[in-house]
Amino acid sequence: INLSAMSQSAFEAAVEDFFRYFDRNGDGLVTIAEAKEVLRVALMAEGDVKLDKKKLEADVDKQVKGLLAKADFDHDKKISLNEFQTYYSTMVKQGMEPEVLLLDIQKVSKILKQHNIRKSPRSTPTKAQKDCESAGLCILRQPKLRKNSGDKSGEGPALGRLMLRHSTTLKGATVSIKGNLKGLAVTSNFELQCEFKEQKKSIIGEFETDNNGTALVDVKADFSSGVQMKHLCGSSMKLVDAKTGKIVANVQVLELHK
Repeated sequence: INLSAMSQSAFEAAVEDFFRYFDRNGDGLVTIAEAKEVLRVALMAEGDVKLDKKKLEADVDKQVKGLLAKADFDHDKKISLNEFQTYYSTMVKQGMEPEVLLLDIQKVSKILKQHNIRKSPRSTPTKAQKDCESAGLCILRQPKLRKNSGDKSGEGPALGRLMLRHSTTLKGATVSIKGNLKGLAVTSNFELQCEFKEQKKSIIGEFETDNNGTALVDVKADFSSGVQMKHLCGSSMKLVDAKTGKIVANVQVLELHK
């Protein structure tokens, strides 16, 4: 990945500025309506003067659905700045040149300016918020069935993604995990378990699936103030069938941009 022409921080700053075009009311979240408003303007400018309105709206819907599918990690129908930055950093990790992405951002930003779409005011978090709050992404993968001893990857198909929030106060640390999961056993109970080095296993929370094997995950657990995001990223986290104790998925925790 070539970042020689720009620093990582400069690229992140450009993505944040671009996010502010989409975040129309400045609340730190991009809704479906806000994304449609911005993409509608961008697509109209790129199309013909006599653009068919039905085709335009169909294209807008398609673009928004594609954006949500790739950037809405907690499936709440909104995109936060953390999710937006992670979406772009993921493209870089997959081989896209940052300079190419930046040129595309500049092109669309210029179009939006010409059509009086202005950036929302930058929301500046306090130092306490920066120090005490962080976000992560939980990637769940089914355990891989090893056909031979030479296979050490242990990674199977992806089961889903969940958003993780970590916060600290004088009393300790709180970890909350939210999102939707599909394809699990129907009407069953599951536990999200976390084990740190040289510490006992902790249960972050328990949830139940419906008749379709779908679950709305919303769990929370308190830890000592010494538990930081880096410890969560290095922990052994698993999704376990609460009744049988069988491991359903291994959970990888990745820290998102602050």
